[in-house]
Amino acid sequence: MAQVDPPRHASGNVFDYVAEGIGHLSALLKEYHRISVELEQQYSETALNQLAQLQSQLDHAGGWRFENKIKEVLVKLDLNPETPLKELSGGWLRKAALARALVCQPNVLLLDEPTNHLK
Repeated sequence: MAQVDPPRHASGNVFDYVAEGIGHLSALLKEYHRISVELEQQYSETALNQLAQLQSQLDHAGGWRFENKIKEVLVKLDLNPETPLKELSGGWLRKAALARALVCQPNVLLLDEPTNHLK
């Protein structure tokens, strides 16, 4: 069962929080995303090698479909993946929690006032 309540103790960014919704591959995807952002800001041979290793692991585990799903859900809910959770209002935190629940592609979502506090 996915938790759709907003996080009480928000830390990290939106991408990391939403990625945790997929479970077993979230650590790989979060690290891949972190290094990708790092490489956009400053080139590093070490980071590039780490990225290549993570790519191989994600290829082997079929993790790309989950990364694509995370990005798709974030776009649909208009969430910036780099925004720190601590900067989000209650409504935006609820959106992030909904995104986290949706990335695992549940057959059914039971929601109590899911649009309460959404803009």
